[in-house]
Amino acid sequence: MRIALIGDEKYEKRGEIKDLIFNLKNKFGDDLIIVTRGNKNGIEKWVRKYSLEMGAKYIEYNAASTPTSLYSGMEDDYYGKPYHPTQPLHQYDCIVHNADTVSYTHLTLPTNREV
Repeated sequence: MRIALIGDEKYEKRGEIKDLIFNLKNKFGDDLIIVTRGNKNGIEKWVRKYSLEMGAKYIEYNAASTPTSLYSGMEDDYYGKPYHPTQPLHQYDCIVHNADTVSYTHLTLPTNREV
């Protein structure tokens, strides 16, 4: 099962992310593959950390303007290109075509009643 866990760069609820990956790993075992965009902040930073710590397979579809990493999902010659505004769109396209399900986690802003 390929599950994409992507989201807001300000999301920092590490405990929730750790519990989610733990539960996914227990449910799918060695068939679990976690997919992200390779962002270095927010939820994807913690998804990477906990996926690797728990022994889950991990793939990231980082932008073409970034260097390749050990976990990059594209060929090495795809990376190191100049930035282009369509790169984020291509990242999402890669995620959608290489994941069975996608979860996008975002910050929930407080309502007037919660402030």
